Formats: sequence, structure tokens, C-alpha cells
Amino acid sequence: MVSKNDLRSTCLRMLSRKAYFSFELKNKLLDKGFIEKEIDIMIHQLQESLIINDENTFQWYIHDWQIIKKKGKYLLERELKNKGAESVIIKDMIERYYDVDVDKKTIKELIKSKVEQKVHEKKAYKHKIALYLFQRGFAYDQFQKELEELK
Repeated sequence: MVSKNDLRSTCLRMLSRKAYFSFELKNKLLDKGFIEKEIDIMIHQLQESLIINDENTFQWYIHDWQIIKKKGKYLLERELKNKGAESVIIKDMIERYYDVDVDKKTIKELIKSKVEQKVHEKKAYKHKIALYLFQRGFAYDQFQKELEELK
């Protein structure tokens, strides 16, 4: 039988290395063999003491996704679903913290970097850039105008 002190120390050790969402932490602890009811109580205590704050974690994660990783909204939604977040929460957090202006700037930067690489053949480079932007999680209507402006 695992004690509550073991559960708490495991939680704190995990959180000292990485910021987890509460649902993500719960899944990790279940995988380690802890009891769900005890996990729920511990997560509630950690939230009350502000050690876990899902809203701040969403805000940080979305900022990191846009600014550092330079990826789009659709890939972000898929990643958060894979982590175990509910669709309603994902949409709410994206509405609050996702910056469309950063997307526009990122799309222009990514197109410029691809054009400057001059790796693409003249006929196919717009298509290849579009595929590249799709893979980074951007929708066609977000970058259509910038692609049309290319020579």
C-alpha cells in the first residue's frame, strides 16, 4: 500500500521538473499505481495551495506553442486533446489566450524563411510552402493571402 506522503512527494517531485495540467498529472499518477480517490484529494490540495493552476499552465503552454515552437492553433488543439484535456476547456482557453496577430506574423516569417532557402522549384514552391504550413498547424485561410503575394 502506498502512503499519502509517497503520493505527495511523487507529485512535488514531478511538478518540480515540469508544469503539468491537473488531468495530465492525474493520468501519470494512475499509471504509477496510486489510487484515484487519493489522487483527486491530493490534486485538490495542490490546487488550493496554488501549486497547480491549470489556467496559468494553459496560458504558458499556448504562449510557448505560438512564440517558441511557432505552430498553429489546429495542431495545438490536437496536442491538448492528446494530453487529455476536454474539448470545451481547450476551446475556452484558446479563445482567451491564443493571439491571432502572432499567427499572422509567424506565417509571414515561416514563408519568408522557406522562400529564402531557395530549396523549392519555382512552379511547386507555393504548394510546398502550403504543405509546410499545414504541417505546422495553420489553416489555409490564414496564409492564403501571403502565398498569393509571393512572386
